[in-house]
Amino acid sequence: MRPAQSKRLKRFKKTKTRGHFSLKKLLLLLFVFVVLFILYRRSIHFGALSKLTVVMPDVNGDVIVTTFDKKAEEITRIEVPGDTLVTLSRELGEWRLKSVWQLGINEKVGGKLLAETVTKNFKFPIFAWSETGGLGLTQEDLLSKIKAIFYPYDTNLGFGDRLTLAIFSLGVRNANRVEIDLSKTDYLNYTKLKDGVEGYTISGRMPQNLIVVFAEPTMAEKGIRIILKNNSGIKNLSSEVAGVLESLGGKVTANIEGNKEDIDCEVLVNNKIYAQIISSLLGCRIKQGLPEGNFDLEVRLGERFAKRF
Repeated sequence: MRPAQSKRLKRFKKTKTRGHFSLKKLLLLLFVFVVLFILYRRSIHFGALSKLTVVMPDVNGDVIVTTFDKKAEEITRIEVPGDTLVTLSRELGEWRLKSVWQLGINEKVGGKLLAETVTKNFKFPIFAWSETGGLGLTQEDLLSKIKAIFYPYDTNLGFGDRLTLAIFSLGVRNANRVEIDLSKTDYLNYTKLKDGVEGYTISGRMPQNLIVVFAEPTMAEKGIRIILKNNSGIKNLSSEVAGVLESLGGKVTANIEGNKEDIDCEVLVNNKIYAQIISSLLGCRIKQGLPEGNFDLEVRLGERFAKRF
């Protein structure tokens, strides 16, 4: 073989190799895209809800409650002062809100304690929780979003949820990003707490402008009627749970006090979507059967629920 022919052959082989390598890269990228798309479609929390509310501790000790609203294409971020006195769920006493995340770790329930406590005290329907790493999901810069998707941190948001929320956040305009400082609303009172140090206490019912933030559109628009049956033996439990369900968009039109039952929480509903929403929010078991009378939804509360609420 002549030297010139040999050089041409080598160049041809190199070109062919480069083309083959590019094809492999293209196939790899396609595979990654397909996997991400599948995970995106399998969003556990956000996929079933028009709105998803996530609670996270901030680095300064405050707590951030963020609602992602698919229908309105809006993100509402509520900053709750860490020095707010709250009654912990699971019968763990009264603490300042900034201590709850660490207490959840100590009690080996993680961020679930913060989510339950915020729901119990503020009546915000919290479906998900995250460590501070999840704050990047709402931030506007791309690097923070990438970190929030791929970096490991403690959360009950699956990879599909994080990817979905980050993509959703990218499409939300600045005009549709709402910031609320709860300390500047009538929902909190600034006063001296039991330990002698100043802080915040919760006052009265949730303001109407906050209920709008959390209400599931389909529940609110259809006026879903709810009957609450309190079989826990705790008198004020039903009114506390009613506040949560009403902030979700339901209407508690009947509240019945019954005999004590050794059960947790049960929900009967003639709509599968609503059953899943209530079950996810309150940890209720979905029970076969229809609600009593002409109600759309029936919630039964027992002694075991009272001990963890």
